Amino acid sequence: MTKFVMMGDIHSNFQALMAIYGDVIENEGFNPNLDLFLSVGDLIGYGGRPHQVIDFMDIHLQ
Repeated sequence: MTKFVMMGDIHSNFQALMAIYGDVIENEGFNPNLDLFLSVGDLIGYGGRPHQVIDFMDIHLQ
């Protein structure tokens, strides 16, 4: 069964995005090859690393 992970309000905080992604892989059994990582918005904004957030999500976002 496919799992769905939904997150939002990252606001260019790449460190928080990596913490969320690592947590769902380690603790929730998320499989990036089978499951879906979804954004509900506000990926970039006032944080310091918008390019890293966009690059990561470009690869992983469905």
